[in-house]
Amino acid sequence: MSPFLHVANVTREVHDALMRWARRLLQEAGLESMEVYGQFPPAGTVASHLVLFPYHVGPEPKMVETSPGASLLGGRPLGSDRVNLVPRPWLELGAAFAACLQEVFTLAPIVGNQRAPGGDIVPYPRLTALPEPLRAWYLDGARGRRNDWLVDSEGMQFALPPALTWHPGIVVTARYIAVVGEPGRGTSERTSVSAPVSLSALSVLTAGLHMDNMLSVRLAPLPCEDMLLRYGEALARCFDGGADPRAQRLSEAIRAVQRDDELPVQIYPIHDLTNHEFALLMQALQKPLQAALNLQLRLHLGAQPLFTPSAAVQIRASNLPERR
Repeated sequence: MSPFLHVANVTREVHDALMRWARRLLQEAGLESMEVYGQFPPAGTVASHLVLFPYHVGPEPKMVETSPGASLLGGRPLGSDRVNLVPRPWLELGAAFAACLQEVFTLAPIVGNQRAPGGDIVPYPRLTALPEPLRAWYLDGARGRRNDWLVDSEGMQFALPPALTWHPGIVVTARYIAVVGEPGRGTSERTSVSAPVSLSALSVLTAGLHMDNMLSVRLAPLPCEDMLLRYGEALARCFDGGADPRAQRLSEAIRAVQRDDELPVQIYPIHDLTNHEFALLMQALQKPLQAALNLQLRLHLGAQPLFTPSAAVQIRASNLPERR
């Protein structure tokens, strides 16, 4: 799946969840007859309705991530400002990957039968020193493309270690305006005995922003390179054909990152629109000045894992559990 297709799916699912949130609140308030739309209905609509219209989408000021990313393999600890943005399945996959890679790359001979001194990780093991499943992956890793995972030197082939990096995305704010349409009530009518339904509907949404302001959105898994999945499967088979607990942990982590995930999204009120800005917004929407509610969603979009050959080993034994 393209990362841009994933972004489109996320925004669509979040918008639909917001519509369901508004319908549920109105139903619980006894306003179940009111329709909820994501855009303004055509003129002539008879039934009372609520419109949740997105009027601004863009990056949050001062919240555009400019970091080059951080390794999930333990070589560089994730900063506290980004660690919570990495889905837990990917953190667990990185830890399982690192534990298995440490074992394989430490045991690989440097020259002849000589092992790495002091249990250090061999940066570029000879291809023939790797276990057969991983050796087969390196020979077939590029799948018809130029193989960037192998280096030829003095008639021998050496394997490059993998890098699994979390590339952070950006925080995108989607601002909505909630407006109630009452086609049966003329704008020139005197105040009637019954209060306008907009007062009740918008009050319900305002209370919802305080009492029930979380959306739970079920999303498809993040785009994941097939090359990464095949590498992980080959790495797991290096440990007793996959029967070793470390291999089972890695296999489970691979399955976990391919499952659907639950994304919590909070709905925030907007308090920074002045009367003048609000009047200009209603004018741009070609709507008469009327009661309205402004709210916003903050979405973390564009984050993705990157799996590439590395010029340097990103695994550090000091950041991993002690091997048994």
